Amino acid sequence: MNLDSTPMLTCKLLLLRRERTEREKGELSQQTQAEVALQLLPLLDSFEQAEAQLGGSRASEQQSENERHVHYVYGALRKQLDAILRRVVAEGACKWACKASAVS
Repeated sequence: MNLDSTPMLTCKLLLLRRERTEREKGELSQQTQAEVALQLLPLLDSFEQAEAQLGGSRASEQQSENERHVHYVYGALRKQLDAILRRVVAEGACKWACKASAVS
């Protein structure tokens, strides 16, 4: 083996290792996001059920101010959780689509 090519080989191997590590980190991040999203879906269902128990989306005259506030907070939390889950899914789908198009 030529001694002059050894540093070049080492450099290429280090670059390949770095690329592989970055790819694996990205895949692990996507997998973790998907697992968290799946774990949060039942929570979103619970918020929707709680909101339904509070009387749906309309506030009646019989509801006290506290009940209306609780209803508002539940709705806001549900919307926030829904937005987070949609963003996580969209980001994961975008990364997956970009990766799939790069392979083909």
